[in-house]
Formats: sequence, structure tokens, C-alpha cells
Amino acid sequence: MKLISKNLAMAGATLLLSTFAMPASAVVIDFDDITLPGCCTFDPSYQGFTWDGASGAQSWVIAEESANIFGGTEAHSGANFAWSNGASDLSLSNGVFDLNSLWARSGGLDFTATAHGLFGGFEIFTQDFHVTQTYEEFTFNFSEIDTFTITNQATNILIDDICINDASCSAGSVPEPATYAMLGLGLLALGLRRRKQQA
Repeated sequence: MKLISKNLAMAGATLLLSTFAMPASAVVIDFDDITLPGCCTFDPSYQGFTWDGASGAQSWVIAEESANIFGGTEAHSGANFAWSNGASDLSLSNGVFDLNSLWARSGGLDFTATAHGLFGGFEIFTQDFHVTQTYEEFTFNFSEIDTFTITNQATNILIDDICINDASCSAGSVPEPATYAMLGLGLLALGLRRRKQQA
């Protein structure tokens, strides 16, 4: 019995510590902190991520909605948005992170693209999503990946409000760090209580 309570306490402490080792803080990347002369800019290390793709560092283009490149609503929110340079495959990478959701629309024809979540070069998530000329939120909840890619777009894809490390800004429902912390504290308290009763 003593061994069980000790194991419970250790499990609780480990879970609690792992909560603080979660991926980097939650952020919604909206590109609005970039000052633009209209169109266009490339920043392959924006927000600490590596922005890459089939056209290298120029795969992700940042532009102002007012530039009116594609017509209609070009930014889902704020003034700026990102778009693929032609039909280039896009890639976003950085340490370990969760890619929860993003808003996207087509720059021309409707098409079905494919999102990939990779870790250490191995694909662990794949999801097709249909893009039209109207912004829509796409929920992925690709957890603990180091690379997110988009392939198969038939034309330019416009992207805004990429939700990183925060399931609450997407339709998916997964436990948040606070939930893990409460569970860890509960297990720790249970282990300590049993230990005290035995004493």
C-alpha cells in the first residue's frame, strides 16, 4: 500500500511538472504586427518560426488587405494576411508546438488542400480541407508537432489567424494545461493523504 501511494504521488508530481514543459505559450498569428507598404514582404523567421515551402523563404507572402490583390475580404481580421506565392506548398516549423486552427480562403478557384503534421520527419497527422473564396476556420488540433505543411493547393491560399498552442480558439476540445495541472495536484494530494493515513 505504501508503494502504491508513493507511485501515485510520483505520478502526480510528474504530470504536474510536464504541464510546465508544454510547448511555447499560446498565440494567434495574425501578421498585423508587420508594417507594410501595401504588398509584399517575406520574413522567414517571423514570430520565431521557420516559414518555408516550395519557393523557399519566399513561399509565404505577407500583404495588406488594402493592396486588394485578390479582391473581396483578404484578411480575416486586422489589416494583414499571408498567402502562398503561386501554388507553392507551405511549411511552418519550430520546436514542438500544437497547430490548433487557422482561417483560410482561396485566391481564385475552390480547391481541396491537405494539411500535414510532422514530428522528427514522420507524418503523424493528415487532414484534407476544402477552401473556397470565403474565409472559413479550419480546425486541425495537430498536437506536439515540429512541422506543419499545406500541400495540393490548386491556386493561391490566403491564411490568417493561425492558432498555436491553444485549443480554446478552435472548435476542437482537448484538455488544456490548467486541466492537467488540476489532475496532477489531485493525484499528488491523494498520494500524500494515503501516506498520512498509513503513518
